[in-house]
Amino acid sequence: METEVAALEQEATAKREQSDALNAEFRKSQEELVSAMRSAVPTTAGMGLISMLPGGSVAGSLLAQSASSNRLNATAEYNRKMQAMQARAALMQTDIARAEARKDHLVGMYLQKGCRSTKSAGAEPRAE
Repeated sequence: METEVAALEQEATAKREQSDALNAEFRKSQEELVSAMRSAVPTTAGMGLISMLPGGSVAGSLLAQSASSNRLNATAEYNRKMQAMQARAALMQTDIARAEARKDHLVGMYLQKGCRSTKSAGAEPRAE
């Protein structure tokens, strides 16, 4: 029983580490989206210069449409990534909860029966 409890604790710890890595990936994706959104926005000065050229209003309009399309694509990709990450995070949390519940159940049974740890100095397990 002690071996299974230790294995469950290790499993829960490993899942928490994976969850932390997923959170770091989530933050990185947020930063990438912000960066993509900033790079997709044409500068005011650039738009002003383009509009001064002959036919610049058409070019400016095309540039604005392109920037809008890039922002939409970046947002759609971000949403796809976030949905996948949320699904993975939910599975990890379920796995952590399952492992902890099983461990708590085993420890409760162990204590209810009045057993002692075999790791105690010279103690023998006692079953009733």
